[in-house]
Amino acid sequence: MEFLKKLFGRKEQEKRKKGIVKSPSKDFEEDVLNLGWHYSENKREWQIAKIREKDRTVHFYIVGASGTGKSKFLELLIRQDIEKGNGFGVIDPRGDLIEDIKGYLALALPKEELEEKVLLIDPTDEKYTVVFNPLEKIEGVSPAEIVAELVEAFKKTWRDSWGLGWKIY
Repeated sequence: MEFLKKLFGRKEQEKRKKGIVKSPSKDFEEDVLNLGWHYSENKREWQIAKIREKDRTVHFYIVGASGTGKSKFLELLIRQDIEKGNGFGVIDPRGDLIEDIKGYLALALPKEELEEKVLLIDPTDEKYTVVFNPLEKIEGVSPAEIVAELVEAFKKTWRDSWGLGWKIY
């Protein structure tokens, strides 16, 4: 009960109505994300635009003016992640997207799964402080190993920008 109050901000959410929304569709390809619809001039028909999940991390950029649907598009992708059981993170300064996702989770997952699988990090919650230190000392791991792993992560993320100036001697 306490978890749901924290997650959704009101007690009524625990009394979720059954049958309002169908359970998530399982009509998806295992390693593909559906992006939406496009009209094929060659085939003269509407088709689903897709991207392979492995390409999502390196070939994906969402840009648009305010009010053009960027957050709704992200919600579509996140819903697919939920349906497939994929993990995801959302950083939402305005809070609109996360509220929509929380509402979807309340209808898509049973209470037990919510408590087990959802971790809500709220930086404004003074009671639970969030700390992230990628250089934190880990017992049994040398500082050099920790730094090497962090540098490898940077190299993978910014491989196109990595040059001699970044080389570690």
